[in-house]
Amino acid sequence: MRSIAFTLGIALAMPALAIVPISPAAAESSRAAPFELVRSLETLQNQAADGNANAYAARPKLIAQIAERFLAADPQLWREPRNARAVATYVLSGGQPSVLRKLVDLDVLPKQDEKLMKGALAYAEGREAEARQLLRDIDAQSLPASLGGQVALVQSTLLMGEDRGKAIALLGLARLLMPGTLVEDVALRREILAIGASGDIDRFLSLSEQYARRFPHSVYADNFWQGFATSAAKLALAGDAPALRRLESLVVMLGVAEQRNVFLSIAQSSAIGGNVTMARFAAERAAPLCQEGSIDKARAKLYRAAALIVTDDYDIGIETLDGIAKTELPSRDAQLRQAVLALAHELRQWPQALEPAGDGQAKPGTADASPAALQSSAVLISLAQKRIADIDQLLKGSPR
Repeated sequence: MRSIAFTLGIALAMPALAIVPISPAAAESSRAAPFELVRSLETLQNQAADGNANAYAARPKLIAQIAERFLAADPQLWREPRNARAVATYVLSGGQPSVLRKLVDLDVLPKQDEKLMKGALAYAEGREAEARQLLRDIDAQSLPASLGGQVALVQSTLLMGEDRGKAIALLGLARLLMPGTLVEDVALRREILAIGASGDIDRFLSLSEQYARRFPHSVYADNFWQGFATSAAKLALAGDAPALRRLESLVVMLGVAEQRNVFLSIAQSSAIGGNVTMARFAAERAAPLCQEGSIDKARAKLYRAAALIVTDDYDIGIETLDGIAKTELPSRDAQLRQAVLALAHELRQWPQALEPAGDGQAKPGTADASPAALQSSAVLISLAQKRIADIDQLLKGSPR
């Protein structure tokens, strides 16, 4: 059942949705003001952040209908700052840039907001360098909250490549300006990914816990958990038992199917990226959630085995790999299995194949693994980091 707020949003939007093509002069007095139509769009988007799939599905149609209304409106209407800023909010919310393009070309927008309007248009049209120049010095806090949140969100996107710290701060500002909205949902997801890339484990987990509490039903939650899994796989959590417990307690807030998917995603990304601790941890959490004999069960075994081959449990890992048939796995995982098997055999043979060189140093002998197999995945380098370090000591001769 649709919520009261969603019903209100649709009610506000109905003038736009019900309009038939008639002249602006004949119907202008009966239509909602531009800022009211944009408010209806925001209501719809916020309902999507609350998990309303109907709101998410209705968004493209409402965006198109609002564009029709705006393009047909009396140009003088846009001289009112509230209406002009509503257009900027609309475009930065994913609306059609052709609306703002027409108004900029007509030169009917308030002069005090010229940089804002042209910057919003440049961003919507993909001219990022120009948008960065026009928008970077605008104080989002000086604008109405609904527009300020969108501006801060865009500013963070434009600055992430050159000033990560400032970009992250702008994401925090966007969340502060528009709590409980789609803007907060988007800003929080982006901030989590940015923090994860910086390696700040505590902040990454804290913000992730916040997202899980505030937007558990968001239609964009799947995107968050996919990004979360990729980021978690890159974190250096080896030996950090409290952080691993926090991560596990966060994932178990989800339903069983979602937990399984997230743990499998973390395990897969970790195996490919060489994060042995995380690969084993996530695979062992996923396995009990998988039905015996299922593809997911085979995947969990694969990721755990990939981690085991560079530990003292090498034999268990190779036995597990040998017991997984390629036909049990999706294509990417079947390739990963082959790559890990090649690596496992290479690791077992390398120390045994060292032969004396003419200069008294040791040199590696020839291994049986095929070069093509060895190049088939980055895992052949990343998963072998620990074992290669041991081999490197042998190559350098006896310990000093």
